[in-house]
Amino acid sequence: MRALGDRLGPVRVSLKNARDEGLIELLLGSLDPGLRLAFDLEHPSWDGIEARLAEANAVRVNDLEHPAPFRYLRRRDAPDDAFAAQIRAAAEPVYVYFRHDDAPDAPAHAARLEELLSES
Repeated sequence: MRALGDRLGPVRVSLKNARDEGLIELLLGSLDPGLRLAFDLEHPSWDGIEARLAEANAVRVNDLEHPAPFRYLRRRDAPDDAFAAQIRAAAEPVYVYFRHDDAPDAPAHAARLEELLSES
């Protein structure tokens, strides 16, 4: 990852299990603090962890509500004006990752988001 230098964006950490404070502390304490970490926490028991992540300069994926050093958004759908407005409204840097299923729509979605953001 270090070979990417300043081109390295956030590193996504995906956890599907129920809340485990020890695991989060292990990850936050073990990984390079210079990395931008975005935690994709699927289980609802993780709700409320956002403040702890922000203390460690990390974020929760798709969180736009809590204080954070940056935003990391993942989505499948094509962007629309409302989504672009959310990005424009953020005071922090926003990283958007478009994922796709069978059809390779992600590059077209990214291009459309660029268009929407340049219209402002």
